[in-house]
Amino acid sequence: SLFPDARHDDGELEVCAFCGSGGWAYLRLAWGAFRGDVTGCPHTFTARGRDICLEPADTQGEEIPLQIDGDNAGSIPAVFRVHPRAVGFCVPN
Repeated sequence: SLFPDARHDDGELEVCAFCGSGGWAYLRLAWGAFRGDVTGCPHTFTARGRDICLEPADTQGEEIPLQIDGDNAGSIPAVFRVHPRAVGFCVPN
């Protein structure tokens, strides 16, 4: 997991936004992902909550692409909500 403190049953989403550019920034993010913890990586913003709203910092009208797990998911603004008990999980004790 990229978030060591994440829990499947706490009703919250964990979000990581990467704002870096250039080879070194990507390399540091990749190293954090390899270690299993991106929370301390430079150029990243992490948050958790039941409702996550992504909005552009400026309103110049430029479309800002959104990726979820590396896949194209449209553009922002976007809202994500946790729906309690919407998905069942089978996990070992």
